[in-house]
Amino acid sequence: MSSGGIGFTIGSRTQQHDYQDKEITQSDARATIGSLGGDVTFVAGKQATILGTDVIAQADKAINITSKSMTVDAGKDLIERREQHQFKQSGLTVSLSTPATDMGMKARESLARSQQSTDSRLKALYAIKAAQEGAIAAQEAKKAVEAAQSGQNADFKVSVGIGSSQSASSSETLQVSHQGSTLNAGKVNLTTTESDLTLIGSTITAGNAKLDSAGNLSLLSAQDTMRQRSQNSNSGWSAGVFVGSSGGSYGFGVEGSAQVGKGYENSNSVTHVNSMIQAEKVEARSGQDMSLKGAVVKGESLDVGVGKI
Repeated sequence: MSSGGIGFTIGSRTQQHDYQDKEITQSDARATIGSLGGDVTFVAGKQATILGTDVIAQADKAINITSKSMTVDAGKDLIERREQHQFKQSGLTVSLSTPATDMGMKARESLARSQQSTDSRLKALYAIKAAQEGAIAAQEAKKAVEAAQSGQNADFKVSVGIGSSQSASSSETLQVSHQGSTLNAGKVNLTTTESDLTLIGSTITAGNAKLDSAGNLSLLSAQDTMRQRSQNSNSGWSAGVFVGSSGGSYGFGVEGSAQVGKGYENSNSVTHVNSMIQAEKVEARSGQDMSLKGAVVKGESLDVGVGKI
């Protein structure tokens, strides 16, 4: 609640701000498994899960993983942020507006912009503008004094008003990102003896890469997602009376206003993090279905055997 000229306000103002952050970051606990001189071998009785892990062996050594079923998956980071803001004010305002005070306020604003500017040229221009407006304000003040001394009416406006305004806003952001597992060696051999072999948003880099699944063989992408929701609302009203003089004539009146506003914004985005196999020779076998959805396979030779495709 504000008015032009100079004056004062008696009232109340309250502000509330609430921030909530939640982070679950698997990348902070990322694992590294490797061998400096020999092969890296895993044998699981049932399910083998490689999650957000780097598995490393020398260029002349192998990574061998065997299990009934297997998933090589990307680690997941989740970040959730919520904000809420509320603002309320109400009160009584008394203000005086004259040509001198109005121009003085403009000079003050120009001076403030000069002080805030980081550009030396803008700083100088606003300083010149403030000086010019200050000179005009002084001239208007002199005219008002001369008018009063000669018994003439100077231009002025006195306003008294009451009002209230409030606003509220909230926002929510949910971000999910993935960091794929990596397998690096001279040879990478992944074998399932009974069920599926799945690679999700992860990378195999080797001289020879062999994927042998008794069930389905799936090379899939992980999905990084971003969801943003925000909404805001505001309302207010004011009412008052004024008395003033302009050009030698007196007048009075009643002023009033009201406003209501509301808005919202929603956005969603998805980015695919592809699985990748890069090797001189790639062998892929599946006892049942083979699917590539968001995957890149690069090799000088590619040998594929599919129960179903």
